[in-house]
Amino acid sequence: MIKIEKEDYDIMQQNTTQLQAELKNCLKQLERTPQDVKILSRASDLFFYLGQLDNAVKGYQHLLQFQPFNSSLFYKLGLSYLKQEDNNAVYAFKKALTYLDPNDQKTKAIIRIRLAKAYKLQEEYKKARKLVDQVLKREPNNASALSILGQLEQQDENTEKAHELFLKVIELIPKNAAAHVNAGATAFIQKAFNAAISHYQNAIQLKPNWANPHREMARAYEALGKVDEALALLKKAVKLAPKEAENYKYLAAFHRTQGNHKQAIEVSKQVTQLDPEDAEAWFNIGSSMTHVGITDACLPYFKKAFELKPSAQAAYAIGNIHQTNKKIEAADEWFLKSIELDETYYTATYQLIANRAAKCDWSQRAEDQAKILATLQKHLEAERTDLPLPTLYFNYFDIPMEWHKAYNIHYAKTSQQQGEKLLKQFPINHTIQAKERLRIGYISPDFRDHPVGRLVSKLFQHHNRSKFNIYGYSLATAKEDDPYRATIEAGFDVFRELCFMPTTEAAKQIVEDKIDILIDLGGHTAHTRPDILAMQPALIQAHMIGYPNTMGANYMQYILADPYLVPEKVFDYYTEQVIQMPSSFLGAPPMIPDMELTRSEVGLPEEGVVFVGFNRPSKIEPELFQVWMNILNAVEGSVLWLSDFSDVTRKNLQKTAEATGVDASRLIFSEWQPYGKYIKSHQLCDLFLDTWHYSAGSTAIAAIGAGLPMLTVMDDNNASRMGASIVSATGLTELICEDLASYQVKAIQLAKNPEHLQLLKQHLIEHRTDMRLFNNAQFARQLEAAFEQMWEQALQVKALDAFEAFDIRETIK
Repeated sequence: MIKIEKEDYDIMQQNTTQLQAELKNCLKQLERTPQDVKILSRASDLFFYLGQLDNAVKGYQHLLQFQPFNSSLFYKLGLSYLKQEDNNAVYAFKKALTYLDPNDQKTKAIIRIRLAKAYKLQEEYKKARKLVDQVLKREPNNASALSILGQLEQQDENTEKAHELFLKVIELIPKNAAAHVNAGATAFIQKAFNAAISHYQNAIQLKPNWANPHREMARAYEALGKVDEALALLKKAVKLAPKEAENYKYLAAFHRTQGNHKQAIEVSKQVTQLDPEDAEAWFNIGSSMTHVGITDACLPYFKKAFELKPSAQAAYAIGNIHQTNKKIEAADEWFLKSIELDETYYTATYQLIANRAAKCDWSQRAEDQAKILATLQKHLEAERTDLPLPTLYFNYFDIPMEWHKAYNIHYAKTSQQQGEKLLKQFPINHTIQAKERLRIGYISPDFRDHPVGRLVSKLFQHHNRSKFNIYGYSLATAKEDDPYRATIEAGFDVFRELCFMPTTEAAKQIVEDKIDILIDLGGHTAHTRPDILAMQPALIQAHMIGYPNTMGANYMQYILADPYLVPEKVFDYYTEQVIQMPSSFLGAPPMIPDMELTRSEVGLPEEGVVFVGFNRPSKIEPELFQVWMNILNAVEGSVLWLSDFSDVTRKNLQKTAEATGVDASRLIFSEWQPYGKYIKSHQLCDLFLDTWHYSAGSTAIAAIGAGLPMLTVMDDNNASRMGASIVSATGLTELICEDLASYQVKAIQLAKNPEHLQLLKQHLIEHRTDMRLFNNAQFARQLEAAFEQMWEQALQVKALDAFEAFDIRETIK
């Protein structure tokens, strides 16, 4: 006769202390009479009831030596295995059926139900369904069988059918808490969140100390935007079952969803303490660390996750950290592992191609170009929003503008979905009215020693305080000795740190600050928080400087640009309204140290023309490099000064130069220099040669600020036109070329006309404080005119989605 028949074999009706005392007594008796089958059987059952499943298994196995054909023992053994999620449960239940009295139909049904559960655990769903059907054929109202059938229907995504079956189970056994949890789960999937909550509440009334319905109900409340209730339930689940890792995993996931990664890290660490083998928890710690900018410490967590469970995601994360640390060879190894584990992990493919570009390895350039487009097409068709697109890398190749727009729209989907979800928790409704002073917010992770931070460091102090209040929102911390942070902070009326704030709290802060126009300086770059922007905390949102492309996001209404950066012919490739200003890049003239520096001290020849190409190697394309070599061949005694990023990059460039007939010694590679010396060294040179599809930004401004003219060439995409935008702001538009052919001719002409080059240098030195590029006060006025135009337009139409195109160039003086 089968004696353990409880549905969830949660036999804790007796006092645990009493069970432990009885077990202790049994074990003492077994010391005297180890072959006493009756005592051994009771001890094994007690082990089972108390959750000491390994001991229960040993006990039942020992008993089977005395009673090898005992169906009940095999059944109990199967239950022990099942609760451990051990595949041996199938074997044990099959044996229980084999030795069962063939006339005992009731017991046969019980065993078949447990065997079906074991098959379901092994994902052998057809076998499980067959057993359940056998039971239901004889007993149509068998609640246990109906419950398993519901779970199988749910597995097959037949959610409505599953829900009906769980409701039937509840009708048969109203006090079945597990059935209410199952019904709640199917209601949740159907987005019937209030119905789900009702079921979970019923389960809690039946089993107040069961953590499961508490944490599941939390998900339903979160979906309704009731985050306080959700958090309280998750904390209650943890309190009820403090040793169940699953509860902490739900709580950590909640914090991640809220953008509270600092708290998510702490809770995920508790998961790893309870279950050190949980690879997902280790990965989540590393992932949350990267979100808050703690990239140096996250590598061990990603490696631990991969060690426990090799996955494409973990391999990619490890590779990405090596990439950040400029260990390209190590990064490539991990990206290859990622693809080996999952060929659809497209992000790793992009990174491998980008890394070949970083090494100036052009051995398969045409194939790489084609592979990027083919991979991107598969990526977009697959709707893989779980895979990030490394958006800046596409600028290293000649990618058509329509693809730039497509992948940015795809990239923005994740933050848009998150924003919609979070707005249920904290609805934001804007009103608009005429006002004397507008509140302007700037949001960025780069208010520090960073290319963007250096560009804008002296901008904010120049805004007109009689018309504007200026707020700064930082998304990343700065080092204590950061040379730019203090200047940046001082330029704002109010400066706030949002980097460790949950998303809704950060958005709420911006709303409470009553920001009218929010300017994003980061776009889709590192450590930005598009989830905050997706909640539309300001009525009007625009981006500028930090991201050379459309953001493709429905929460970003404008991009601030100029006719060179975003000409009218490409407006259709931007989801934002393009606002044309006279110029859209600015900077502070770099401090040029009062020091003597000679060419020989930095490894340059004392005589001859020195061309400079201090851009990252990824930006150097084979067609452009061939033009550079043509220029060197045409200008006798000239050299090209490049940044020395790695041995492999240097060797590849030298080898390619030799193949074009240029002596490799004419390529001179500069090691890292202190910033002051780096700026001063530009004055030893003659002409800066810009890159093509991804032109110079802050590098160009540094060179021009030192008085070195830059020759640039444009294509259609935003990144290829940054150099032109910057050069136009110096007034030297003659240095802007339309194609590589004219670029080559112009470089040679300038190199052979040192008098003209000297005049260009003199212009940059004489006007370094009053040219548009370095006139922060003038740029502030231009921005303010743009702000007023945006606000006036909003006043006219009363709704963001009805904005009409306008050009403010004529209004800005």
